[in-house]
Amino acid sequence: LFFLLLSDVRSSALRRLTSKENSGQPLYDSGPVGISATDELQLFLAQVQDAAPVCKAVANGDFIQKITVPVQGSVMVQLKEVINTMVERLAEFASEVTRVSDEVGTQGKLGGQVSEVALGGTWQELCRTVNKLAANLTDQVRAIAQVTKAVALGDLSKMIEVDAQREILELKTTVNGMVIRLRKLAEEVSRVSLEVGTLGNLGGQADVPDVEGVWWQFTNNVNKMCLNLTQQVRSIATVTTAVAKGDLTQRIEIEVEGEMATLKDTVNSMVQQLNTFASEVTRVALEVGTMGVLRGQAQVEGVQGTWADLTNNVNKMAENLTAQVRSIANVTKAVASGDLQQTVQVDVQGEMLDLKNTVNSM
Repeated sequence: LFFLLLSDVRSSALRRLTSKENSGQPLYDSGPVGISATDELQLFLAQVQDAAPVCKAVANGDFIQKITVPVQGSVMVQLKEVINTMVERLAEFASEVTRVSDEVGTQGKLGGQVSEVALGGTWQELCRTVNKLAANLTDQVRAIAQVTKAVALGDLSKMIEVDAQREILELKTTVNGMVIRLRKLAEEVSRVSLEVGTLGNLGGQADVPDVEGVWWQFTNNVNKMCLNLTQQVRSIATVTTAVAKGDLTQRIEIEVEGEMATLKDTVNSMVQQLNTFASEVTRVALEVGTMGVLRGQAQVEGVQGTWADLTNNVNKMAENLTAQVRSIANVTKAVASGDLQQTVQVDVQGEMLDLKNTVNSM
């Protein structure tokens, strides 16, 4: 474009040279006095050609060079000022665009804007476009950051509302979908935890559709935990209910670990001890009370507390009954043999005391 301009200027100058030579007038109004038309044309062309490197540098994106050579003539002075001003403004515009691009795109300093440069037309539109791009990117990134930060803090009520297109729209949709799924996951886990852990409604399961990866594993683990807890508690409840009804044949058979294993062993041991206790008490009661086999004692190993006291009381009762019956039997046997010297000496109470007094009186 510059060389087309130069060619046009050359042709125009030649026409003016021919015209001035014919009229005897100088080519420039302010041109040097006494210079020939030919020299004047050469000077004009030389000055125009001095602008070529500057224009070429601008075309190559170099905004450092300017026209520094002295010029003559109002046209060349104006051309020099216009080109140098253009270079300055383009350099300022490029510097501003580079700054905003570096701040927003590299350093992450959102909110940057290109300062207004005294340019018009396309350059002004380009400046506004860059500012709009930076502003949109700032709004979008800040909206996404706000939502993801809220998620990290456990706030699942926020959504990305900013307008977006294409890949940013896909990211917006993905983040919002993630928030919705996490919200559903949190609601379901809270519901199941409340039902199973607080309200005692066993068998609850979290229902979270469309989850994948870690979230699916998390949901599956929660459901597995609730299922295992349900089975364990129900198994313990079944055995303890049976014990309450006098059924000492059932045991907790479900596989458990940790503290649940300790609880399982404790309950099963309790049932075993109760079973042994019941069996021994029944045996002693049958032997002493029905079969007349006195002196029987209940043998229940490992019992403590109330169960040990109860075992001792049963054995004491059997021992007292044995002593009382044998004492009365000895006296009545002596009477039957004609020996009236013996009396019942054992300590007794209640009806046994009446029986003792009756025998002794007899």
